Amino acid sequence: MVIEWTHRWIAALVGILAVTTAISAWRHCRKRSLVVAPAFAAVLVIGIQAWVGRLVVKGNLATDLVSLHLAISMTVVALLTIVVVAAGNPAAAANLPGGRRPWTFRVGVAAVASFLLLMLGSVVHNLYFPGWPLMQDTLLPDLSSTVAVAHFTHRLLAGLLGIYLTYLIIVGNRIALPIREKRLIAGAGVAYLINIALGGAHVFTKVSSAFLVATHLGLAAVVWSLLVAATTTTILAQQETVTGTPLSSPSGL
Repeated sequence: MVIEWTHRWIAALVGILAVTTAISAWRHCRKRSLVVAPAFAAVLVIGIQAWVGRLVVKGNLATDLVSLHLAISMTVVALLTIVVVAAGNPAAAANLPGGRRPWTFRVGVAAVASFLLLMLGSVVHNLYFPGWPLMQDTLLPDLSSTVAVAHFTHRLLAGLLGIYLTYLIIVGNRIALPIREKRLIAGAGVAYLINIALGGAHVFTKVSSAFLVATHLGLAAVVWSLLVAATTTTILAQQETVTGTPLSSPSGL
């Protein structure tokens, strides 16, 4: 009861802070759509989130509603991350081989993949399958059930995303990326590596630890937020490359 009560009051506080952020964005950055639009969108999405939260309670924590509730939460995180990054001073644009657009796409793919992985994790987090990192200690486990397929897809995507993040870090260090982008992508890689270990601990404890579940989810959200920030940063640098005008930050936001 205490956890639920605290959750609702924090949710209310987040709503108030989102409204004040939107007002501040309009006052100080009204000509910058990448600041104002996500700030106001966050307020709208938080309102939808409150309504879905009500459905979750009335639906006795139905799995599909819980996952939807989480997806909307991560949307709020992404929107506010964009506001923070876009309102700040972006790093100087870099002259990348082939231009900015391909790199922006690659980083965006990582962000989308992290979101999909997080959603799959929300479906299978309380369902135990022995063996780690391979299910049932085999490359191709018994996939006769939908739950097994979801679990297998989650682990497969986790492995592929880990390889892809490693690729981004290596390539990012070889090309003329601004230091901010390098740090965001590297930070996502480090958080992801730690989260892989937590995923193993989650299996070894037979999904019995609520603390591990919460920490695993929290780090997944950190990875998602860092990759959204990296994508936003590279979009801003791309705009700077096109316009030739540095995007400065207002001091009032």
